Amino acid sequence: MSIHDFELRAEHKIFLCKKAIGYFFIQPVIAASILVAVLRDRDDEVATAVSDLLFDPLLINYRGELKDYLESIAEADPAANPVRAALDAGSQYLSGLRSTGLIRELLPSEHQRQIERMRLQEQSREIHKQAREQSVLYNLVHRVVLLYGRRSLTYVGLPGEMRRPIEMQLHAHTFSQELPQMEIVDPIGLDYMLRVLRAERLPE
Repeated sequence: MSIHDFELRAEHKIFLCKKAIGYFFIQPVIAASILVAVLRDRDDEVATAVSDLLFDPLLINYRGELKDYLESIAEADPAANPVRAALDAGSQYLSGLRSTGLIRELLPSEHQRQIERMRLQEQSREIHKQAREQSVLYNLVHRVVLLYGRRSLTYVGLPGEMRRPIEMQLHAHTFSQELPQMEIVDPIGLDYMLRVLRAERLPE
């Protein structure tokens, strides 16, 4: 099923795109996929507006997976031209930002960096402590503190048997999430924009 099957008017399509950004902003690929679905309806009346929404606020805030997703859209796709226009606008915006060069006066001092690192470390320690206290399983499992190495060795004793070793190899586990750029530059403005997008209503 495509957007065309819903027989939406132009203002309804733009309204849908704004709601998608408002509610899925921290998942930009999901939000962008809804906008791309609207663009695939080949509605020239809304193409420019939706392309502008792809650029601002999505591409202004995200340049990782979102950019890779949009660049993966084939040239034969009906949404290709508006998406390419949004990507070009994003590239020009980024070039404009970089054209100013490095403004050393705006860089935090080493003392400020150290204070921030200490604050983050303390915050991380407090979160870990609260997670242990609120965990239902923490007191039910055997805990081992590893000082070095990449594996743990535990001896388990069973009734009528000798203690047998159980070896566990350690592996890396990573998780990443891209932070919106405006969350650093203008967090209040970003929050206000998202609230407006979520609260906006269609005219009677």
